[in-house]
Amino acid sequence: MKIPALLSALVRLALALLALGCAAGTATAQSYAPNDPLAVAQRELQKAETDAEKFRPQVAERVALENRAQQLRTQIAESFAIYGPGISKPGLYPAKPGLTLTEAIKLAGGTTSDADRTGVTINFTVGGIHGGLTGVRVDLTRELLQDSVLRSNASAPGNNSAGFGPRPPTNYVISAGDKISIMADEFRFEGGTPKEFLKAIDAYFLAYYQQVASIPPEADEVRVPKIQLNLKSANGSQRKYARDVLNLYNTIAASQPALGKWIVEGVNGLQPDLLMFVMSQPAVAAPSLRARSLSLSGIPRELWDKMPGEIAELNDNTAALAAKVDPAGAPRRFVGSVQLSPGAHVLLVIGTQDYIDLIDSFVAAKRTEADRAKN
Repeated sequence: MKIPALLSALVRLALALLALGCAAGTATAQSYAPNDPLAVAQRELQKAETDAEKFRPQVAERVALENRAQQLRTQIAESFAIYGPGISKPGLYPAKPGLTLTEAIKLAGGTTSDADRTGVTINFTVGGIHGGLTGVRVDLTRELLQDSVLRSNASAPGNNSAGFGPRPPTNYVISAGDKISIMADEFRFEGGTPKEFLKAIDAYFLAYYQQVASIPPEADEVRVPKIQLNLKSANGSQRKYARDVLNLYNTIAASQPALGKWIVEGVNGLQPDLLMFVMSQPAVAAPSLRARSLSLSGIPRELWDKMPGEIAELNDNTAALAAKVDPAGAPRRFVGSVQLSPGAHVLLVIGTQDYIDLIDSFVAAKRTEADRAKN
């Protein structure tokens, strides 16, 4: 994405946030970038080179970082990437001379049980052994490789066939810098936080969303339910992508506002250009605690010793009843503790105002009980 387009999208997202009435710091904007092992290694290399400059005066640290950078340069120059939720052991592997596609898949542990074997994608190295051919899709179930880009250089060294026709994957030779991605037939998220959901999106759709602003800490309290979505149509002619899963999340959240919402902007290829997560409901603030002393005047001392046990029972009964009325808010409304202070003839109470009012009512009831006993 070009920088002006990125800035424009960020502005649109900021305006969307204002429209939703979200407070500052309650959202995260994320920009798409490739998430293949080669791209990850290149980002790590860039960081190592930058850090080496920072540590230039510290010889030992700088040398270690420079050595790591050199290792990464060598690995990037000599490896191919195979990745995606449909491969058992994604990562970088040495591109040995003559290595075929099927051998490369075996090297990475083979495909998973839910792999989409009908749509394996290979991005060729620019100027590699297959010349002008830049990308193909492979149907492993038919063992045919179809050119998705109508460009081929039949005379390029290593090219195994002339023209564009179907070729067995065993005839395709993998070279350094090539990228093989294998998707899954179904998106599965076993439940967790919005951050964990975003990681699942990254893993399934081979995306890397560079964080611009942090997902709010209160989002860690959000529990996203299990989400599953079949990514292929019945006849295999259409696929669903990250946007479809995010839309499903928002559909579920429409009936469960506490889940928040994903704002999706733009489409970069098959991936959203930008994502932003917002809390649909303001975070529940920590309960405000207060202290109060309640006079025990008028209550006989013989009743004081029973009061802690009676208060404990009152707490349990109140919590159970409140949970039926307000399951989400009840645990925060009645929070507190009591302690008898016999010398001062008071009951010390620390807690929320609702809790203090509850104990105040209890003490008043005990006083009324004592008055009736006298009469």
